[in-house]
Amino acid sequence: MNKSDKIKQKLARMLVSAPKLSLALALILCAFLCAFVPKLAIDASTQTLLLENDKDVRIWLAQQKVSRTITRLQVHHMDLPNYSTWEKTDKKVFSEPHFGRTQSLNNYG
Repeated sequence: MNKSDKIKQKLARMLVSAPKLSLALALILCAFLCAFVPKLAIDASTQTLLLENDKDVRIWLAQQKVSRTITRLQVHHMDLPNYSTWEKTDKKVFSEPHFGRTQSLNNYG
């Protein structure tokens, strides 16, 4: 048994043998961490989410081997699927409606 395992066992024994002290320490730790919540800032703006200037993306892009001439950019999206169409075709063609929807998505483009 190595040193880290012995420390883990001692800590576990201490937590189990003194549950009130363990609870009090956990509450003190939570109160301490809650003091920093107002200072918490999460930046999810488009500037932080864009990968244009990311070094890792630049390295990955430089390693890509393009085997054809790219003349167009295809933007594939499913903004608002037409469920009524799926419902009509699924009932006629597929016994399982979910399979038909998956098949429609695969064949879309």
